Amino acid sequence: MTEQSDVTEPSKLDNANASTHHTTSEQTLVNHRIDKYVGTIIDKRYELLSMIGQGGMSVVYKATDKKLGKFVAIKLLLPHLVSDPILFMRFQQEEKAASSLSHPNIVAIHDFGATENQEPYIVMDYLDGTPLNDAIKMLQVLAIERSVVIFSQIADALHHAHDNNILHRDLKPSNVLLLHQGPHHDLVKIVDFGIAKLIPQDGGESLHLTKTGEVFGSPFYMSPEQCKGEKLDCRSDIYSAGCLMYEVLGGKPPVAGANLMETLYKQLSEIPKSFSSTCPDRKIPEELEAIVFKSLHKDPSMRYQTMADLKRDLDDFLNKIEAGWFTRAKFKIQLLRLKVAPFVGREKKLLVVTAAAVAITACSFALYANIYLKDVSEPPPSAALAWSIKQPSAIESDHFTSAASAAKRVLKSFAASSGLESGLYLEQLDLLARLFESNGHYPEALEYREQAFKSLRKIDGANGAETLQAQLNYATTMRKSGDLLGAIKNYEEVFQLAPVDDLARKHAVQFLAETNYSAGRYGQAAKFYEQVLSGYSPTEKSSVLQLLRATTLCRLADCYRLTGEFHRAEELYEIGRNLLRANCELTDPRIFSATRLLGYVHYQQEHYKRARYLYEEALPQMESALGAANPEVVAAL
Repeated sequence: MTEQSDVTEPSKLDNANASTHHTTSEQTLVNHRIDKYVGTIIDKRYELLSMIGQGGMSVVYKATDKKLGKFVAIKLLLPHLVSDPILFMRFQQEEKAASSLSHPNIVAIHDFGATENQEPYIVMDYLDGTPLNDAIKMLQVLAIERSVVIFSQIADALHHAHDNNILHRDLKPSNVLLLHQGPHHDLVKIVDFGIAKLIPQDGGESLHLTKTGEVFGSPFYMSPEQCKGEKLDCRSDIYSAGCLMYEVLGGKPPVAGANLMETLYKQLSEIPKSFSSTCPDRKIPEELEAIVFKSLHKDPSMRYQTMADLKRDLDDFLNKIEAGWFTRAKFKIQLLRLKVAPFVGREKKLLVVTAAAVAITACSFALYANIYLKDVSEPPPSAALAWSIKQPSAIESDHFTSAASAAKRVLKSFAASSGLESGLYLEQLDLLARLFESNGHYPEALEYREQAFKSLRKIDGANGAETLQAQLNYATTMRKSGDLLGAIKNYEEVFQLAPVDDLARKHAVQFLAETNYSAGRYGQAAKFYEQVLSGYSPTEKSSVLQLLRATTLCRLADCYRLTGEFHRAEELYEIGRNLLRANCELTDPRIFSATRLLGYVHYQQEHYKRARYLYEEALPQMESALGAANPEVVAAL
């Protein structure tokens, strides 16, 4: 659960230099009072473990619910604001607003109350996710399909809030949390209803905690009517959603001034620039741009009138992308056919190869990476695995349950006889982790890995050899469970703590390359693959090491290909392909992958004859991998 900013105060809008109303000493006192809560227990139930975020009105702690035995997030009104009756009531209004909502894309409120000092608190889900603004910083821009899926979930959540007569009024990337559900699959959680407002019903008025003319929100995402302090309805949140969509797709807010007042003025008067002007390389489809700009209309009557309308158009756009993929692929094939000139007898083979490449892409469980078309924005994150023979997934044994029960009994016995920090106990933790992990029970395996890692860190220190290995194991299980960003964080810690020539550091570099790639962070992945590559000698005589060098070269080439650096990718694929040919059977599928992708990067550089030659060379292996009777191959023939 992450909090960024609850509210932008009016005084902050008037003068950027008047960003605080407290002296340095007063602020130090406030921070001290915030920190003192760590380690305390609220209502004999919630133990505050650490502070995880602070906004303009409140502070959020990670806590343990001692009654239910799980992590929660506790939001407390900042101590110096408790005496302000209006802010106190606003905080209570968030309790009322958010606790009345039940939606998979809105953070759940479980409890609320007040401390012994009458400081109000809210108990929420503890969400270990990534704020959308941090995702934008890490990736610069998100892929189009991934972005639209996120937008659709936001629209659905706010439609639910609006149906319950609640406006958010502060929608922005930092208030949207992404929970990683697997490679490029995000579950959205909208957080922070700190300045939410109840919509009047039946002509009545809600409790006035804000007055007409007051301005609350974040200037980059505020609607024109919000900037003017006018009465708001759901269309104001729709405008904010438009600002958010524009920033995610284009990399920056739709309007931005040199200061806060200029930004507010531009929200009232300036039409955002088209995506073709601000980010021409992104090639945002016109249909999607129209959805964003309709949401951004200055006149509320010209926007989408409900979040349901916005979601419908977003979902229609996604459906058309999926349905149109093969149409776009067909046009690519036709374009290639026209550009390479008549091939006479060999033309048919080229089209078979290209169509078969399309078939591989369409099959989400295909063994090898596809040729990524230039206008396909989200390549499958498993593409790097094309350079390794895939191992079959573990199949749960009929005896798993009894084996796990027996291992747990042994663990309990070691705990009683030898203690929780004994070698026997720690070895049994490792055995249990491997048992659960090999059978696909990642949450349980992760618990054992974490326990072993924390115990060893206490015994051996953070940079002890056994601790570093335990943290690597913990991160790897985390990666397998789908928490790529959590895995990256732990791998980075090992990388920083381990000595330069230590094996744990080398493993961390390799894992950082692989995991950043899987997370779609191709620039970061390239940096680590380059470090891995520097560990191999070009003159190495061992065929095993040369094969490892070849696969690393091809994976680094993948990163350059996916970031549009086709010339660099070409050089690396060429070297990697030659090494593969020299050190493995010519029928090895990795040679087929390297040949095909080398053809692709030549095609992207308009080296059409070379591309044709490479595609034709790949045809025999392609037919072998897909099968001569494959429907796509037959159809192409």
